[in-house]
Order: sequence, then C-alpha cells, then structure tokens
Amino acid sequence: MASILRTLTGAMTPEEQAAIIALDIFKRQADDSVTSLYAYLAIHAVASNSERVRQHLNDNALFWNTMLRALQADLFLSLGRAFEKKSPHNVHTFLNAMRANRIAFSHAALKRRKVPTFSNNAAGLRAYMKGNRVPSPSDLRRVTDVLDKYRIAYQTKYQAIRHQVFAHSVLVHRTQMTALFSKTNIRELQRMTTFLCLLHDAFLKAFQNGGRLSVRPRRYSVARMLKRPKGKRLAKPIHEDIVVATKGALQPWALPANWR
Repeated sequence: MASILRTLTGAMTPEEQAAIIALDIFKRQADDSVTSLYAYLAIHAVASNSERVRQHLNDNALFWNTMLRALQADLFLSLGRAFEKKSPHNVHTFLNAMRANRIAFSHAALKRRKVPTFSNNAAGLRAYMKGNRVPSPSDLRRVTDVLDKYRIAYQTKYQAIRHQVFAHSVLVHRTQMTALFSKTNIRELQRMTTFLCLLHDAFLKAFQNGGRLSVRPRRYSVARMLKRPKGKRLAKPIHEDIVVATKGALQPWALPANWR
C-alpha cells in the first residue's frame, strides 16, 4: 500500500488522495488486531500438536508467557482503536472518508486511472469498463450493517477488558478478570478481526479495479490453516501469513532448508 501511495498520489485528484490515504491508515489498524489474535492462537495450536514445541515453551515459560500477554494486550488495544469512536482513525472514520470521497470510486475516475495501463488500447479500455460497476449506497449500507453487529459485540464484551485490564489496570483480582473474559468468544473475535481486513480489501479492490464491495468471509480456522496452508502464493490474507510465520518461529527444525 505504501508503494501505491507514493506512486499514485501525485497524479490523483484530492478525493482520490484522501481515499487512498484513509485506506493506508485503516490497513494498519486492521492488520494490528488480526495479526495479534492469530499469532496468539497459532502459538497455542502449534503447541497442542507438538510435544517438542510444548517442551520448548515450558523450558522458556517466562518469555513465552510474556509474549502471549503482549499479544493479548495488543489485540484488545487495537480493537479499541478500530471500534471506539473517540479513536482518531477508527472504522467509522474510515467509512466516513469513503463516503465523503465517493467520487474517487466513480466510473469516470476509475477509467482515468486505467488509461496508463491500457496505453493506446482504447478498445481494450472500453471493454474493461463495460459492465464494470462501482460501489453503490446499498453496498455501503450492507457493510455498515455488518460493522454495526461487530461494534455492538465490541462494546458489550470486549471494551471493558480493553479499559479495565489492559489500558488502565483497573481490575486486579483474578475473579473479576475471569468474569470479563468469560464473555469473550474466539470465533467471534476471528470473524470480527478478519472482517476489518475484508472491509479494507473490498474498498481497495473497488478503487483499483471497480466492482461491488465484496466482504465474503475468509476461512478463519487456525487448525485448517495449519493442516492445509496456502503455500507460497503471493496474495495470502495476512492472518494466514501470521499463522505460517508463527509455526515457522516455533518449529524452525521442521521447515525446508530453503525457507530458513
């Protein structure tokens, strides 16, 4: 994204520049939460499948407990940055930027951005643009409805953990913290964090290539990722990348020599 930003902003309209900058900022917000969660889950998953890894974690327990605690803290703090409206670059700020600069996603804007790609091939450009739709108000309403579901989940289950355990250490008694954590749901957190990445990727794809805002769920099971990784394909979702990277960090002896 940074390279796209450096390459394109000079040739773009103010609305296009605003949209791509908002995309760049929000990508960092989305990546922070999903990588922290999936690294945390992958450590536990890899250890559960390997006696050698479990022994390694136990032999270095102080370090790994510190790492797990740091990943937990980063997850909840980054969720707060994404979902709390007082945060300057939250998901609502991102959606407002997309709405305010909707002209950047228009057919005319997309066609102008694609002219250099097609060079002198006017017929090819016309064929590319034919039938290519752009995000509509109904698309925005659809993704906002899904987002509202996750925002409510954050407020009712996760916000108190963020504020009282990790951000300010209000709660110190284990029974109080256990009561808060008992409301959490791993599957919900997986869907919530991957949705943030999907939301970013949908708008980026619409900006670059047109089309509807597609936020179809990606696979989120760590066990399935470990069992059937997507290999060295370049365009892997970041939560799948962090699972593979975590396994590699915990099992360096198990990787092929050319991966080390």
